Amino acid sequence: MPKIEFDILIIDDEVENLRLLALILGEAGYQVRSAINGRAALGVIKNQIPDLILLDVKMPVMDGFELCQTLKAASDWCDIPIVFLSAAEGVSDKVKAFELGGVDYITKPYHAAEVIARVHIHLSLHQLKEELSKRNEFLRRQNDGLAAQIKATQEAQNAMRFVLHTVSHDLKNPLLGWGLTLSTILGQQKGEICQIERRVLSTMLSSCSSQERLIDSLVGAQREKEGVDGLVLNLTTVQLEEIVSEVLLEWRLVLEKNAVTVNHELFIESCPVLKADVVQLRRVYFNLIGNALKYNEPGIILTLKALLVMREEREWLQCWVIDNGVGIPRMFKKNLFKPYSSSGQGVKSAGFGHSFGLGLYICQKIIEAHGGIIGLEETEKGAAFWFDLPLSNYP
Repeated sequence: MPKIEFDILIIDDEVENLRLLALILGEAGYQVRSAINGRAALGVIKNQIPDLILLDVKMPVMDGFELCQTLKAASDWCDIPIVFLSAAEGVSDKVKAFELGGVDYITKPYHAAEVIARVHIHLSLHQLKEELSKRNEFLRRQNDGLAAQIKATQEAQNAMRFVLHTVSHDLKNPLLGWGLTLSTILGQQKGEICQIERRVLSTMLSSCSSQERLIDSLVGAQREKEGVDGLVLNLTTVQLEEIVSEVLLEWRLVLEKNAVTVNHELFIESCPVLKADVVQLRRVYFNLIGNALKYNEPGIILTLKALLVMREEREWLQCWVIDNGVGIPRMFKKNLFKPYSSSGQGVKSAGFGHSFGLGLYICQKIIEAHGGIIGLEETEKGAAFWFDLPLSNYP
């Protein structure tokens, strides 16, 4: 072990002892500094922290034990190895020295070979401790970096899973309608060739276009790095009644099959023009109407309406989707708009299959992206969802 690079501080009030130890350690190749009491030693240590301290116990002004306590209480000095020096061979002083944090104890008179051997051992141990500490710090940083990489990978996987679930969730409803339409046509007509009304084909084609725009929107949100909640809005001037009528047309056969009575109370003359994203508002109505169908027995009454309201000195269009079905248990309402949450009701309508619990969360994000809010009104029966869209001072 190269010795010249190590700095040793000797603290003793007896000059002869200082000279002797300085001679022994200097000849062994160590750099040596000295102080005649504890208070003077503090100034020396502040100037440069030594690699090891040889500390006499009995000294005026500040004795060795007091200085040791001071050093061990300071974060910058607490790791300096301290070897106590004393003429006393009593057990009590030795025990106290170790209790205060000393690493060794050398009794006078000094023997050069013993002093060098003990200094060598404790400097080696101190060097190994520092190397181990640096290695641990290096490993900690590596582990932190690896943990960050794992977290980023998990977040990316969760984001991808969310996108896949969102696409699956929003594509299932149109597919259900198409499947029911085609199944009805096949059941009503015999032979190799089936005739399909132009109106039905036009509705299916329009639905295909809507789903294509939806997929483009979801992909765009990921491309823009908006995160799993991100939405890229394509704002245009829209008429709410037209959007609702299109959605009801796509749900028509499902509504008929489930004997649903629809009270459509939205009319062009009563609904103001909105600045909104048509594709995203369709998603809202598709999800809210789909939930009413999915979680209720056939024969419900579905009411769709809108009215103008004033709030915070702004004019809003308040839209309602109301059913008179089984309703939502109170215990599930708190987390109703959180992703992968449950409404507490099992799927009751045939053909809908598994639910991811994303519909209301998607609705909330869409409405919030438009600067609005969405909620559930307390009712004695059924479920009454509402959402407000701003008509003035649009963000």
